[in-house]
Amino acid sequence: MEDYEFDDPPEEPNEFVTDVRNVVLTNLELVLASIAKAHKAEVAAFEPPDNGIDQQPYFGWLGSKYDGLRRAAINLALVGVVTRFHHWLIYLANRIRETEDETFDKNVCQELEFLKSRFKKTKVKPSEFTKWMDVRDSIIHADSKATWRHGRGTRKLLPRFVRKGNLSFSESDLKEAFGSMLQAIGLFEHQVEQWERTKYGPPIIFKN
Repeated sequence: MEDYEFDDPPEEPNEFVTDVRNVVLTNLELVLASIAKAHKAEVAAFEPPDNGIDQQPYFGWLGSKYDGLRRAAINLALVGVVTRFHHWLIYLANRIRETEDETFDKNVCQELEFLKSRFKKTKVKPSEFTKWMDVRDSIIHADSKATWRHGRGTRKLLPRFVRKGNLSFSESDLKEAFGSMLQAIGLFEHQVEQWERTKYGPPIIFKN
């Protein structure tokens, strides 16, 4: 298979963006807004006890409670983003697979390696996505722990995602993850389209 020089993603909105925003990010925004509203309402409804005990410990406990809900929402959003990313990688890879025995179930990193093997000049480094896969697996397989047993070995998160032995993943981390995945999908989609044009010719557009 030929490798193409075209290495810049198209300027128009990518369907991956629309997919992730509709399925994952809009839901996260609504959930975070609801958590903030509930937190504010509970603070407003608090009535100090008659014995005059300082209310700050209660507000601290309340803040911790809602911070936990926010973290859980962001973690689940990362799982959703990775899931959609995997779906799109499979979709792109299937468009260029040439034999049936190449279609076995691959994980995210395997699909990235497959696409990279076909489009070597594409500026995507599969190894850079391992950190996001580790975070996803910590959430769904290890109760958001920093280290966990996997088969005969041990897996662990990068120090930047660890706080007191547990996963600490922020909205800015989620934005970074989404951005890196969006760039990868855009680059590979562009390459796949160029490959299809070379192999099959330009797409036929039917006009009414």
